[in-house]
Amino acid sequence: MIKKYRYWVNLFVIIFFGGLGLIVIFNFIVDPFQQYRKAFFYTFDTEKPRYLNAGLAKNYDYDSVLIGSSMVENFYAKDIEKYLGFKKVIKLATRGGTIYEEMKTLETAINNQNVKNVLFGLDIYAFSLIAQPVELNEKFPEYLYDDDISNDIIYLLNFSVLKNSIESLFKPYNKEKINENLNSLYSWQREYSSSFTLENYKLQLQSLYLISKNPISGKLFDLNSLKEKFDNVLLPIIKKNKDKNFYIFYPPYSVGQYKIMELSNYFENHLKFKKYIFNKLKKYKNIKIYDFQCVDKITHDLKNYKDLAHYSEDINLWMLKQISNNNYLVTSKNVDIFIKKLNEQTKKYDISGLLQNKN
Repeated sequence: MIKKYRYWVNLFVIIFFGGLGLIVIFNFIVDPFQQYRKAFFYTFDTEKPRYLNAGLAKNYDYDSVLIGSSMVENFYAKDIEKYLGFKKVIKLATRGGTIYEEMKTLETAINNQNVKNVLFGLDIYAFSLIAQPVELNEKFPEYLYDDDISNDIIYLLNFSVLKNSIESLFKPYNKEKINENLNSLYSWQREYSSSFTLENYKLQLQSLYLISKNPISGKLFDLNSLKEKFDNVLLPIIKKNKDKNFYIFYPPYSVGQYKIMELSNYFENHLKFKKYIFNKLKKYKNIKIYDFQCVDKITHDLKNYKDLAHYSEDINLWMLKQISNNNYLVTSKNVDIFIKKLNEQTKKYDISGLLQNKN
């Protein structure tokens, strides 16, 4: 009886661990997020950028990288190459990303390729307390961004990854599709094309307007916290990479977003933070900062937006053209002018008039 019991126990152990071993081998061979090699027999999926970005950063050839939140997703790699003169661009956007996630992605790219240029959309929301620390954000697989292969078992022995591996088998390799994926990676313009209406904008503005008086909003954008994240997360990357060209820009949220900032008591911190950033970076010759936030022909034209912050791909293209001509470049002479203009535009804007169809 004991021998028979041992037999079944041993058989169960063999089957169990054998099954786990097959999952590891299968995930390694298919490698749906290209952590070890480029996809060569399937067309990769783009639905999990935090997983995919690590693989793209490690295994693709490029000399320039696009970093940022959803504010940069509607750039096209070929447009960046055309207008900024970069040789080969890889898009590594992190939708809803924290500054830690964005810099970890950039660091991985720099460690794996000879990066010469960085185009970076500096989104204040990536620095705020809304952006959770990475240890509290299970969506970010930090272990994929390091060089420690011992923790890759989390990826290889992963049933979610297994699901993606199986699905990859039904997506035959299509070089044209892959090239298009890399060019437009994570772009959401087509998906939300019907959202670029004044009616939709006003609905979202009304919703945020109703909660803008919540005192917690201002605390989420504590100025000292913003500075701390800049000093300890972003600035070290810049200090280590003085041989690389950084093109940093402030995304042009709509005027309604700045008004919500004001009503929520963090607009002043936003302005002070921008001045702080400039003072910290002005000594670096390899850095250019572009400020599009006070360009009222963009920010006041509400048909450019699908919500209060996210603009259409036409604005992404417009920004590239401005950067290529050094328009809206922040200097010691105009930094206060840009900040003052944005402050005046925001304070003057009549949000209640818009909601009541007066303008």
